[in-house]
Amino acid sequence: MFHFSRQRLSISALAIRIAGTYSFMAMVSMTLCGCSESQPVGPERSPVSGTITFAGKPVPFGTVSFIPPEGSGLPVSGAEIQDGQYDCSKNGGVPVGKHRVEINGWSTPPTDQGAADLTAPTQAPLIPKKYNTQSELTLSVDSSNPLVKDFDLK
Repeated sequence: MFHFSRQRLSISALAIRIAGTYSFMAMVSMTLCGCSESQPVGPERSPVSGTITFAGKPVPFGTVSFIPPEGSGLPVSGAEIQDGQYDCSKNGGVPVGKHRVEINGWSTPPTDQGAADLTAPTQAPLIPKKYNTQSELTLSVDSSNPLVKDFDLK
């Protein structure tokens, strides 16, 4: 059988015990979290923007994707194309490094009909596969300045 002794703590002893507990918790928090300025999370990035033309005309609607080498652990970045312009600065831009570039374009804006409407006509791609699924376009991004990169597709 266990016997518990009851101890009466004075208010000052209780205050010291509470202060000691909070001091300990503060030291543990500083050790785990660090006391330095917060560092950016994720890879270093740089904004990329420019114009995209096909056969001498601005691409009306589309997407541009910057795909890092497989196994690099870097995320794919991209932006929408509207009237030949794109701006990939969201979330800091494109991760620094070399990327394969895929460009998709359409003459009319893509519809948001979902998979339920199978009778809707599909758009023919404006841009040939050699600039998207079979693209050999590349772009090297560094962190020195925002990059303006135009693509004149033939």
